[in-house]
Amino acid sequence: MLRFIFSRHLFTLLLAGFFLVSTESFARSNSETIAEIKKAQQAMKADDYKSAVRILTPIADEGNTFSEFLLGIILRNGFGGVAKDPELAFKYILKAAEKDHWSAQYSIAGMYAMGSGVEKNPEAALKWAIISAARGSKAGLSLAKKLRKELSDETRIKAQAIADKWSKVTLIDGRPANEHKTSCPVIKLQIKEAKDFKNNIKNKNSAKELYTASGAIRWSSLVILYPSGDIALDDIGRRLDGLLEVKSAKGCS
Repeated sequence: MLRFIFSRHLFTLLLAGFFLVSTESFARSNSETIAEIKKAQQAMKADDYKSAVRILTPIADEGNTFSEFLLGIILRNGFGGVAKDPELAFKYILKAAEKDHWSAQYSIAGMYAMGSGVEKNPEAALKWAIISAARGSKAGLSLAKKLRKELSDETRIKAQAIADKWSKVTLIDGRPANEHKTSCPVIKLQIKEAKDFKNNIKNKNSAKELYTASGAIRWSSLVILYPSGDIALDDIGRRLDGLLEVKSAKGCS
């Protein structure tokens, strides 16, 4: 039986702002949004999740991606005595996932796989697991592999095709190399960029170059895929190996 647990350890990273990848808000200034999120984080550190929910709800309802994800996780797990509301949690986390929040994409895969807050949907679960796996989520990769073993070939291939529409770059997600549809010229370009990044980026400090103007041009296939330079640094070897397997399977010269 699949178990999907958002641990307190991971929540510590959330409190530290590790996943604060978006602070957009439409009804208040950016500085006001950040200040409110910090208040919510302080409340969570004090184990006052009810206050955190009160602070985060209006920000999430305004469309702030991080708040949507964080609020959804609290509601899903019922942290700090907050009443569990899987259905509402799913709605918030899905909104964040659709706006490319990396952790939300894995979380929504798990919810679809278990039928938590939504009707169980293995095809949708695999789609989101594929996307998170391709972006460097080890948990997403494990879930994708598990789901592939359980699903029919027809469902698996359909889910892969839907996931592939999410990005213009090849999603290295654990599928058989010969099932990728990417053309040889595109594969070769992505291999070139992956090799360049792997050979020249050796630590977290230099990984920040991925999100500079020059880095976005130099590694265009990576900057639109990875949520941070650190994750790219950690995952680039796996991605490069996968791309080389696809090149071989397609017979690219």
